[in-house]
Amino acid sequence: MLLQSQVDKIELLPALPDAWKNGKVSGLRARGGFQVDENWKDGKLISATIHSDLGEPCSVSYRGKTADFKIKKGKSITLNGNLDFKLRQYQMTTIARAALPNNHAAFACKNGGCSLLYDA
Repeated sequence: MLLQSQVDKIELLPALPDAWKNGKVSGLRARGGFQVDENWKDGKLISATIHSDLGEPCSVSYRGKTADFKIKKGKSITLNGNLDFKLRQYQMTTIARAALPNNHAAFACKNGGCSLLYDA
């Protein structure tokens, strides 16, 4: 299974067959108005791009790790296997950490990639 979605949750590569060690897929539809592209190598997620058609919040999971995002309508984010996201140079994307108080988010950015930081 390449993708599993519920109303507000997207699980990436939940049951990848052993025979599909390397691959990519584009255009998978997820509930809540999302389109997902995935790329994996040696059975591990390399990247996933999530495009929002509706601008609804979503929770993305991979191998026990979960991150929550609100992607603006018509915008996309690209995540790596750690569920960190990357912004292309000069690209502006608004993402809110819905689970934090007052919808505040904390990000650490380095070399064009940004990671969502969690409150301890």
